[in-house]
Amino acid sequence: MIVFTRARCCVILTVATLMLGACSDNTPTTSNAATTPQESSRKIAVARGTVDVEGGLINLASSTDGVVRTLAVREGETVEKGQTLLTLANTTETAAVAVAESEWKLAQERKQASLAKLPELRRTASRLEQAARAGAIQVQQSDTAQQQLKDADADARIAQAEVDVALQRLNQAKALLAERTLKAPEAGEIISISAQPGATVSANTPAMSMLPARPLIVRAELNAAYVGNISPGMVATITSDMDSASDANALPKAHVIRISPVYRQGRLQEEAQRGPVRVVECILEFDEPANVRVGQNVRVSFHE
Repeated sequence: MIVFTRARCCVILTVATLMLGACSDNTPTTSNAATTPQESSRKIAVARGTVDVEGGLINLASSTDGVVRTLAVREGETVEKGQTLLTLANTTETAAVAVAESEWKLAQERKQASLAKLPELRRTASRLEQAARAGAIQVQQSDTAQQQLKDADADARIAQAEVDVALQRLNQAKALLAERTLKAPEAGEIISISAQPGATVSANTPAMSMLPARPLIVRAELNAAYVGNISPGMVATITSDMDSASDANALPKAHVIRISPVYRQGRLQEEAQRGPVRVVECILEFDEPANVRVGQNVRVSFHE
């Protein structure tokens, strides 16, 4: 009886051991199932890039030479589209506008005076024509009235032409005056100013630079070996390429918006000793506003 009990205990211990082993085998299976989503978005390429703004910074320059009379903005100031940034000395141009405007107004007055004569001349010509047909007056009197009407009508047309010419001169003078004023082409922030009041500036030489209020992008240098794996719409994670560890996870995700169709030589590659590296520029757009600066270097990890 005692022997049977010991055998039974051994059987129970054996079964318990097998059950524990089965539980232990199931544990890794659960872990593998949990990692499946991570594997589905695995990293397939890494590239270095630079934060930029679509279209780049805008260099603002006057279209004419001149001396800066007023400077209306400061560095770091936010401006709106059409806002005056600086004005060149414009005494001559302002005087030309005043003269052209006076000539235009004078031409308008002459036109109005010519037009004012027409109604009475038409009535007179019509009345004399009827009288000549009735034999009440000589035909010569009617012809004279008709000629006077034609002359007055010609004078009115000439006066209208003079108004048109004067208006063109006025618009031209205003255009020359406008060239003496530099305005913001769009909204943005003034980054740097090289012109100062009293200084001479040359035409088409940048007087200041502006960061336009456009979405920030990342220009990544994609190695030629990975070009076939990347496509528009693909998700990527962006990390700062700076030493500060606090910036590592501060940037939102981005997605690929376009890939350049041409190769060029890389400028951001770390291993310069290997010689020139052929890369393709890949443009990404942040999914959310990012706390980065234009020109900041970043690392881009592309995911499936």
